[in-house]
Formats: sequence, structure tokens, C-alpha cells
Amino acid sequence: MTDAPSAVSSPGYRTAGWYPAGPRSTVLAALLAAGVHADPFRSTNQRRIPKADFQVPWWYRSDFTVGDPTARTHLDFSGVISAADVYVNGRRVAAAADVTGAYTHHELDVRCCRCAGRTTRSVSGQVSRRP
Repeated sequence: MTDAPSAVSSPGYRTAGWYPAGPRSTVLAALLAAGVHADPFRSTNQRRIPKADFQVPWWYRSDFTVGDPTARTHLDFSGVISAADVYVNGRRVAAAADVTGAYTHHELDVRCCRCAGRTTRSVSGQVSRRP
């Protein structure tokens, strides 16, 4: 993807062609659910899944509604594996250096960028780097 994170994380960004993913989904689970890859637990299917698919960052994106923009607003990230940059309405609210670890709890204050009505949260999952 070549679009700037501020664009990807703004309301109205076109996501045609994106794969749906649940709130606790992995990239592989989303690709399997979309039929991109065959069941990796059958035969030698796992060998056919390209490693290159997982050597780049993936975006997770969702919209939610804020009823009262003056109220305290936090995002709860309790399941990031590896690391992630987090954006709300086009603004980075946390860097991958801060949202990192295996299933660690992160609560992010997003008062700075919320607005009444539709709000967009986007997460750029970072590639796990192993020595």
C-alpha cells in the first residue's frame, strides 16, 4: 500500500478489496476465512502459503460512533502480537515502540482526535522481527 497512514486512517477511505477481519483475528485467519489459502492443517497446504504475505505490515481498520465528543474516550488494545502503530481519524495516537508485546494490555487516550459521529480507528500491524 502506498497511501499515507493519515489517509488510510481517515473516515471515508475506500477499503474495496480489503479482507474482513474480526476484532481478535490474525492476518492468516482473515486470509483463510476469505478463501485466499487452503486449510493449512490439511495435507501440505501450509507449505503453499507464501511467506512474503507476512513480511509486510497489514492494516486493520474499523469505524465506530462517538456519542459525546467531550467525554473521556479510550481505545483498549488487549491482544496485539508483535507491534502496531495506531491511528484515529488520520492522527497517530501511538507508535509501534509503545504498542508492542505478546497479548499485552494497552489503553490509549484518544481525546485529541475524536469527533461526534463516525470515527475511524486504524492499526498498522508491524512485521515481527526475529534475530
